[in-house]
Amino acid sequence: MDEAPPAAPRLDEALAVGSWSVEQKATELERLQAHRSAIAAFECRLIAELAGDRADFFATAAERRGGEQSASCSEDGLAGVGEFFVDELAQVLRCSVTEASVRAELALLLTRHLPATWAASAEGRIDWPRARAVAAELSEPVRRGDRTAVVAAVEALVLPRAMDLGVQALRAAVRRALTRLDEGAAERRRREARQCADVRVRPIGDGMSELVALLPHEKAVVIRDAADAHARMAKETGDPRPIGVIRAEVLTDLVLRPWDDSRPPVTAHLTVHAPLLALEGRAGGEPAEIDGQPITAAHLRDLLERFDSLCPGGLRARPVAASTSPSPTPSAAGCARSCP
Repeated sequence: MDEAPPAAPRLDEALAVGSWSVEQKATELERLQAHRSAIAAFECRLIAELAGDRADFFATAAERRGGEQSASCSEDGLAGVGEFFVDELAQVLRCSVTEASVRAELALLLTRHLPATWAASAEGRIDWPRARAVAAELSEPVRRGDRTAVVAAVEALVLPRAMDLGVQALRAAVRRALTRLDEGAAERRRREARQCADVRVRPIGDGMSELVALLPHEKAVVIRDAADAHARMAKETGDPRPIGVIRAEVLTDLVLRPWDDSRPPVTAHLTVHAPLLALEGRAGGEPAEIDGQPITAAHLRDLLERFDSLCPGGLRARPVAASTSPSPTPSAAGCARSCP
């Protein structure tokens, strides 16, 4: 029986990193970022080249079915790409179709429409996070067909100083350059973006969620500043809680206005699933849930107490059908309660 070949030494062992000076370690980290950027840009080129190689083959298959396009290919970011290319790429990269689609769109955006940004990354003049930041800000103008000369001019303005800016500052610099060089296109994008305003909930775990409001910038700033001003007044009067917690409570009160009985109440529905073990605070059973998100027993008790004080009578349980199972699983029905 043949013996397995010895494992190759790790880079840190082969290079004796532990014996390096501080300066050597810092220099190597800087070089590593340039190499990482160059490799990411090389991957983009490979993806773009593969997309081009496969386009004719998949286009022929699409024509035989009447020109239908696979749902896995975005009409915008993957225009002109074969219908099954993203599925093939997912197999090659050993990733999900969604991730493959994102990587393909970025690769095609950089190599087709942002050649200066791609070149700066490939040559290690900017790191990969900054290359992605420029691409993220310019993807929408490219998708909407804004003038190619404007996009190129924005690259020429921001790339020379990209490494002197943080990622967020770089994104802001791209937005400023876009507005300055083509205000008409910027105004069109602004008007279209306003139609996408919305409010969403994004669960993040541990019984918490982000309330995400997509608003015109001036409204978002005013709302945040109003919540901050009220929170700081509460802090000055002795509220010991962290300022962020107070801001969140202030915003909740300003939206729900529990004190305001001058207008008809707005009804909200909250679904709570509370198994008996969770209600009793015993371990071992399924956790309670709020709108499908798991919560702890202590969170559940706190919720029930607060709803009992806010809504007379507390939560109403749904009727539970009798079980004929010899050992029924103890559970309480989910509860739905409408409160002003």
